[in-house]
Amino acid sequence: MTSSQPVATPNALNFTNDNKHAYSFSGEVGVTDSSTQLLEITTQSEYIVGTIQPTNFSESGDDMIFKVLMNDVPIVNMNLRNYAEFTPFEEIEILIPPFTKLTINCHNATASTERSIGVLLVGKAYGMTETGYQ
Repeated sequence: MTSSQPVATPNALNFTNDNKHAYSFSGEVGVTDSSTQLLEITTQSEYIVGTIQPTNFSESGDDMIFKVLMNDVPIVNMNLRNYAEFTPFEEIEILIPPFTKLTINCHNATASTERSIGVLLVGKAYGMTETGYQ
């Protein structure tokens, strides 16, 4: 298990008390035309079957490009065009193997204007070495 942080801890791989579910979130991050890291987590003995949910916190719609990497190798590149304000983007289903660094980056493909973007990862955890908390 990599972390048992409280829900208010962004950029950590958190687990429910029974170790059956995992989650992580970036919080609100300012993204411009430069690649900005939204989230980076590393699995240990567990693997995660989950969903990545990018979210827009801004009042404007620009084209945003999300890149998901495992161990620094790109696996998903998603271009979201003119998204509606304050709405979530399309979800990305993912399987994260044990001992894997997952990184999610984003940049604004339309303008250099900063937009507030975030990402949420939720999923089921399998292969945990610990049985939970008392």
